[in-house]
Amino acid sequence: MSSLTKKPLTLIALQNTFEVFCNLLVSRIHFRYHEQLERLKNSYALFDPNKDVRTPQDIIDSQRKAVIIAYSCR
Repeated sequence: MSSLTKKPLTLIALQNTFEVFCNLLVSRIHFRYHEQLERLKNSYALFDPNKDVRTPQDIIDSQRKAVIIAYSCR
């Protein structure tokens, strides 16, 4: 009778261990997928046709006047 009572505990322990293993495996796969996705995004960033080449910057009045003067003298 004692061997019958030990089997369910062993089976439950195996199930718990397997569940922990599966959770770790899922986490590892998710982490590696996320790493690869970020590497692909970074690699693609240089060739992204939707990315603006220049970032717009605010021009202050003194810069605007200097550009107007520089181009009006030509």
